[in-house]
Amino acid sequence: MVSYEYISSNLGNYLCSKLIKKCFGINGAAFAVKRETFEEVGGFSKVVAEDLDIAVKTLLKNKQFKYTDKVEVYTKAPSNWRSWFAQRKRWGIGTGLWIKDHWRDLIKYAAKYPYVAIPSIIMLFPTLIPITLNYVFSNFLCYKIFDFVLMLLATQLSFLITIFSSASMALFLFTSLVNSLISFLLFSVLFYSASRKLKLHFNFLEFLIYYFFYQPLAFFTLIVGIITPFLSSKPKVDWKV
Repeated sequence: MVSYEYISSNLGNYLCSKLIKKCFGINGAAFAVKRETFEEVGGFSKVVAEDLDIAVKTLLKNKQFKYTDKVEVYTKAPSNWRSWFAQRKRWGIGTGLWIKDHWRDLIKYAAKYPYVAIPSIIMLFPTLIPITLNYVFSNFLCYKIFDFVLMLLATQLSFLITIFSSASMALFLFTSLVNSLISFLLFSVLFYSASRKLKLHFNFLEFLIYYFFYQPLAFFTLIVGIITPFLSSKPKVDWKV
């Protein structure tokens, strides 16, 4: 499952490399930096997500970034759920602190390079697409009219309340299912193409589990971590910084 997260992050880095030669965030497991650049940006800061932090500092210094597929790096994934949640807590809080410290610069560069920022966010968080589509479709006029008619009939014909409420729920579930299936097919093609391009592993059944089960869990775990620093000035961390 973690390998599919690396497909998305690698594709984001690849797009940055090819389109703007700059990068918003790097993978801390595998990167190199020239000594003079490292010293010019002040090296690593004492922060939770030092890899994201140094990427922003090099971005603000207008340093160039290049993705290479000539090097293979193996990194160990968490071996159990306890380790996984501890890692995701660190990632989430680290990302939240990173956003809190650099949100103005991140917004400025995202607005400057939307053709890189938006695809990268979508690749990193596929769960956003069906959620967004559900919201969009639920606000379509015909959808609202149908829902209003059902509600009106239900209030006038009380014995049909159960039937109409079930129909409304069925419409919502059907829309959600269609959105999820369409999104899954699109992301399957995208991840498969990215894995071929970047010479990474892809298996359709594994990706099915990743998309419908693993990724939503990872997404909401990360979101909780990101929100934490905005709710507390000193979030509780159980690791060394």
